[in-house]
Amino acid sequence: KFSAGFAPLEIYAVLKRRIRNIPQLSFMPSRSHRSASLTGFTLVEIIVATGLFAALVIAIMDIMIAAANAQRKISNIQAVQDNVRFSLELMAREMRTGERFQLVSHPCPLNLGTGIEFTNLTAGERRYYYLADRDSDGSADSIMRVAMPGDISIDCALAQQFTADEVIIKNLRFYLNGGVLGATDGQPWITIVIEARSRDQKIISETSMNIQTS
Repeated sequence: KFSAGFAPLEIYAVLKRRIRNIPQLSFMPSRSHRSASLTGFTLVEIIVATGLFAALVIAIMDIMIAAANAQRKISNIQAVQDNVRFSLELMAREMRTGERFQLVSHPCPLNLGTGIEFTNLTAGERRYYYLADRDSDGSADSIMRVAMPGDISIDCALAQQFTADEVIIKNLRFYLNGGVLGATDGQPWITIVIEARSRDQKIISETSMNIQTS
């Protein structure tokens, strides 16, 4: 109550008591909340975050390395296949227009096994294909080709590498049937068998192949 005179001091005293009884406003943050919002990351949080980031980077690098290795393997496999098929097709194309076939082993340097010699009628040249050990390590690695003009005897000094350096030819075999003229039409039948792989030691098993044509 206020007195009849409404003295200012009395009014102030009453209002002051009533204001003290008003509850604290809920939106005022406590001191503990204010102090927590001003703190940084703890050492444990930094270590955990760094570890997760490092694991993510390592996983991404592993994926990139695996993808690069897979691409290199695919490129090597494709190179071996393309080179072997091209070599086989070229030999077969020359033999389709050939005559006077014979399986022979000329004393060419690094010559291994028996090659095939014939006359290519289109070019008018005597051809000789054989397997060679070009790097002199005791094992076959390349197909060599000799092309002689006219009907001149084979000169091994003119031999040229027929297959690419990144391809290793492990084996080369020729099978000749009907090479000698007889009662039949005398058309010979030649089968060519090639065993090859990539020179890259890391992907030998993935690139080894056997291919043939007749």
